[in-house]
Amino acid sequence: MHLKNHPPHDSPVRAMLISLGGAAEPIIHSLATHKPEFVSFLASQKSVFLLGEIREKLQCQEVSFPESHLVLVDDADDLVHCYQKALECTRALASRRLNPDEVIVDYTGGTKSMTAALTLAATGKGYRFCYVGGSRRTKNGVGIVESGFEVVHTGISPWQLFAIEEWRHLGIYIGQYQYEAALTLVADTAPRVPSPESVRWQSLEPVLRALLQWDRFNHGEALPLLTEGLKKLSDYLSLRSDRPLETFRAEAQAALTFLKSLAQETHGFKKPSRLLIADLVANAVRRAEQGRYDDAVARFYRALEMQGQIALHERLGVPASDVPADMIPPELREEFIQRYREPKEGKIQLPLMAVFRVLEALDHPTGQQFRERHQDFLKVLSARNQSILAHGFQPVTQEGFNSLKKLLRSAFGLTETVAFPKLDVPY
Repeated sequence: MHLKNHPPHDSPVRAMLISLGGAAEPIIHSLATHKPEFVSFLASQKSVFLLGEIREKLQCQEVSFPESHLVLVDDADDLVHCYQKALECTRALASRRLNPDEVIVDYTGGTKSMTAALTLAATGKGYRFCYVGGSRRTKNGVGIVESGFEVVHTGISPWQLFAIEEWRHLGIYIGQYQYEAALTLVADTAPRVPSPESVRWQSLEPVLRALLQWDRFNHGEALPLLTEGLKKLSDYLSLRSDRPLETFRAEAQAALTFLKSLAQETHGFKKPSRLLIADLVANAVRRAEQGRYDDAVARFYRALEMQGQIALHERLGVPASDVPADMIPPELREEFIQRYREPKEGKIQLPLMAVFRVLEALDHPTGQQFRERHQDFLKVLSARNQSILAHGFQPVTQEGFNSLKKLLRSAFGLTETVAFPKLDVPY
């Protein structure tokens, strides 16, 4: 016997998935090499008889036949049917709660549809793959492997191809600000990949968690997470060159610089500030990129409201929710006392339009800017008020969003001065 094997993997083989067909010898050799405790066979009606021969010849080699599970294929040339049956094989393994490194898929035998189906069903589960070739074949080297010259090629895995697809999905999720989906994908993928690739995936986790919290306005939670995440990402990149992640890190670092400035300007995210307005505008733009125009315009409305509140506090030193009557310009005082005084506590609480009217009467630049575009604001805000998130039932359109965005930029210079990082996927 002139048997040859590749060096075994460090992890022991506890289970195998094997497509059965053709000759028995390659399967016998694979089982004798790996000695699994359990095997799930995918067999056709014509190849199932080989199990008896395999069992007998293993006994002759003093190799125990493992505990087995058999799935029979009715049509060995129907790829979809074979795939459905192959999934039964993978479910049998999943029920045993094995470490992926402890499983090998041998796709040597069976029809082309059976081997393709088994590979498709097992790809992405972190299993190792093998096939049995040979150092000598019949028909002048183009036929089947000659008995006694089998070679087991172990450690082969289509994971790299699968990882490309998963990485592409991750890039899409991040680009669409779907951080919960991205985090789920990372949590599902990282344990199933080889160690270097696993570290790559795990290095993104705290950054994605930070961006999720930031996108929800949980700035206080986002800041330490993003700081920690960038350190973890930098540690990974210090060992490996990875251009997409290096670009992602640079963009995330720029966002962190903004977040630190925001923390300082808002006294720990507790006070309004013009940077917070910019953050609101950026959040609105992200919602619009997702097609969520009602959410986007609601954020724009709050940004406009905050613009007026900050200007009012700068001029009068009081919040819009508690304006002393004697600070209201005389020409507005009586009207505002009647309209906006809170009956229980007697506070004068000014809504958005009233704030800008006060600023205009005080000759504040923000009030003047609002007055110059007064009719435009009334038109756009009227459309906002018909939104289901305000007082009506009409969804905000992309045109309505763009009109308010343009108006805020031209009147007050409000722009999205911070951008969340994107993950470029060059395949």
